[in-house]
Amino acid sequence: MRVAITGASGFIGTHLVTALGARGHTAVPVKREAAGELVSPHEGERAEALVHLAFPTDAGARRADPVATLQAVVRGAAKAVAIAEQLGASHLVLASTGKVFGSPDRLPIADDDHAQPTTQLGLLKRLAEEIFACAARRSEVGVTSLRIFNAYGPGQTGAFLIPAITDGIARGELNLGELDHARDWIHVTDVAHAFTSALEVPAPRAHVRTWNVGSGEAHSARQILALLRIAGAAVPAPRVDPQKLRAREAVEERARCDGLRALGWLPRMPLDQGLSELLGSSRLPARVSPPVGRAFDGSPAVTPGR
Repeated sequence: MRVAITGASGFIGTHLVTALGARGHTAVPVKREAAGELVSPHEGERAEALVHLAFPTDAGARRADPVATLQAVVRGAAKAVAIAEQLGASHLVLASTGKVFGSPDRLPIADDDHAQPTTQLGLLKRLAEEIFACAARRSEVGVTSLRIFNAYGPGQTGAFLIPAITDGIARGELNLGELDHARDWIHVTDVAHAFTSALEVPAPRAHVRTWNVGSGEAHSARQILALLRIAGAAVPAPRVDPQKLRAREAVEERARCDGLRALGWLPRMPLDQGLSELLGSSRLPARVSPPVGRAFDGSPAVTPGR
């Protein structure tokens, strides 16, 4: 199929384009103007589906001008719906977030649990979900909202936790926020696979389905640092920056992904393996070990087990 994608050059978008190509589909990036506005397709262009990934990902910029951010999110979602109509797409897929659940009433969080966002990100994504749901009712297209919990992997940059950790290790200084809030981490290749799974089994016309995308496990920043140490990184002791603490967020998030699992989707990349691969592809300082054959004090070396 031909799949139009907004935000195709972004973190998830680049991996999705690769995943679609591997499945024999054609990804059609939706262009943007210099100001960031989505550009309508040329007359006669067609696509069976549209994936809306474009979103203001810079949390600092979102907080600095919340009104402009709100307007940008609404315009972007509405324009994506309009482009889908121009392309004749019968299936719209939205990249949403697990933050729409706020502080969950239970764990793991099910696909159909009550959305009660407490953060700006959760509120904005919930608004985009409603815009897409309106399109389903008005134009009788099928809509799938994929609520991604905490994606990570190659190509991610900015203030997200795992890039902040790897950048901090490279500098030899870690300034982090919450160390013990546990999050459901899902590798970006598994996220891309979730999108291809949903696209290949489209939502029925005029129907909205909302599915979680997560690993089903929760790990804190402190546990991620421990896994990186096990993988061989020289991880400095973290300093907690009070400005990065997030009082409005849940202490633990963990997803149940029944909708996607019914299609045969399962996460393939365990967190420890994903972190190890990031470590291997970067230039992070390695933990210093004694030379083979003898310890620093001249006594016989002992090789620790893993």
